[in-house]
Amino acid sequence: MTQQQKTDNGNTLLTVAGQRRITLSGATSVDGFSETEISLSLPDGKLTVLGEHLKILSFNEENGSFTAEGKVLSVRYTGRKQPFLKKLIK
Repeated sequence: MTQQQKTDNGNTLLTVAGQRRITLSGATSVDGFSETEISLSLPDGKLTVLGEHLKILSFNEENGSFTAEGKVLSVRYTGRKQPFLKKLIK
């Protein structure tokens, strides 16, 4: 089973295929990685992949493409928080 998620800005597409492979477009950097966790930066937040035997297959900083494989247990997206004053002005 393949699942896809597109962010509101249209620049990021996340695909998890069969809980074994993850592909992402729009990544700006790989912040950290191990066999159990991969942390990525996106233009509008952070993405954390948790799993087992995770291995980065490719990352291209120029076009933002990222591919990893292993057993994907969870994917967590954290958006950027708005500054306090910006929330008040709304």
